[in-house]
Amino acid sequence: MKTFVLVAMLFCRLAYAGQTFGVEESLAHQMEIPASVLSELGAELDLKANGCVQARLADALEATKVNVGSKRASVLVKPRLDAWCLCGAYLCPAWIFQPAAGAAKRLWFTEGTARITILDARDRGYRRIRSEGGTAGHGFVEVWAWDGKHYARSSRKDWVADQ
Repeated sequence: MKTFVLVAMLFCRLAYAGQTFGVEESLAHQMEIPASVLSELGAELDLKANGCVQARLADALEATKVNVGSKRASVLVKPRLDAWCLCGAYLCPAWIFQPAAGAAKRLWFTEGTARITILDARDRGYRRIRSEGGTAGHGFVEVWAWDGKHYARSSRKDWVADQ
């Protein structure tokens, strides 16, 4: 019986080792993007200039709640699958915000990623974020850590396929 309990605990720990999100997959448990987050992103994203067919920013993005360890709920935002106009080759921007009534606080941003993982490891109470991406011949893995005020890149490893 002890073995079963230990195996079950290990399985549960591995199953919840981190939340992973891919830019080529729709987000599970989508939520409406808070107005304060849309306001912040509207100042920097121009759908028309990017050649997007979506008329509204809310139609080009999707969001889900994530747990980065802050006391208030956080929201991961990324382009929808049909909004590749906001992306580059295999990489899309992504943001994590802490919504507020007035202005949303941007906790994390990357210009291009293929996969995001919210890790269990923490710095100053906030969970680390892993971002990775690449193409057939090269790629990268980054880890971001909370420095007390915002997320900062703590490591980056680039790789190139052997020729």
